[in-house]
Amino acid sequence: FDQAVKDTFGLMAKVGRGSWTAALYDRKHARLQRWRAGVQRQLGASTVVSAAYVGTYTDDVSLSQTLSYLPEQYWASGLVRNDANASNMNANVTNPFALANFAGLQSSNPILYSDMRTNSFFTSGTIRKERLLRPFPQMNGLNQQVPLGEVRTHELIVSADKRFSSGFNLSVNYTRLSLRTADFYYNEFDPGPSWRDGSNGRPHVFNLLATYEFPFGKGKRFATAGL
Repeated sequence: FDQAVKDTFGLMAKVGRGSWTAALYDRKHARLQRWRAGVQRQLGASTVVSAAYVGTYTDDVSLSQTLSYLPEQYWASGLVRNDANASNMNANVTNPFALANFAGLQSSNPILYSDMRTNSFFTSGTIRKERLLRPFPQMNGLNQQVPLGEVRTHELIVSADKRFSSGFNLSVNYTRLSLRTADFYYNEFDPGPSWRDGSNGRPHVFNLLATYEFPFGKGKRFATAGL
C-alpha cells in the first residue's frame, strides 16, 4: 500500500505537477455604480413615450492572472513570423531539476525522493528553454486571482405605451446597449487586462407587446357568473 504522506511534502506538493491558482486573502470585492436619467411625456389621454440613458461601471472584478509569464523581450514582435525565435525558445536544454541533482534527498528525505522518482518533471533529462526563462519554472502554471477587471455599459432605452379601451394595451420598447469589458490579457506578460466588446448583452433589442383582456368574468360584459 502507498503510505499516506499528509503534509510531508509541504511546498513541494505542487512542484512539477498541474497548474496552481491562489486567491489573495486581502483582495478587494467587486463594486457596481449605476446611474440613470430619463424623460417622459404623455401624448393625449392614453399614450406615454419615454427615453432614458442608463450607465454602469464595475471595478475590482476578480480575474485570473498568470505569474508564470514569459517576459516580453523573448517574444517575437512585428507582423512577420519569426521561426528562428520560436525554434530557439522551444529548444530542449539540460534539465536543472533532474533527479540526479537531488541525490542527497535519498537519505535526508526518502519519502519525498521516492515521490520525485514518479514525477516526469524530475526524471526527464531535458526541458524546454522557454520554461526556464519564466518566473517559477518549477511550476506548470502559477496563477492568482486579482481584482483588476472592469465593466462599462451605456444603454439607451426608448419606449411607447398606448392604453386602449376595452382591455387592449400596446407597448413598444427599443434598447441600444454598448458593453465593454476589461477581462482578458492580450499578452500573457501584460501588467493589466485589455478592453474588448462584451458578449453578455445584445446590442439591439426590440420588443412589441400587445395585451387583450377578454370580456368574460365578474365585472365584464359576458359570463359574469358561474365557472
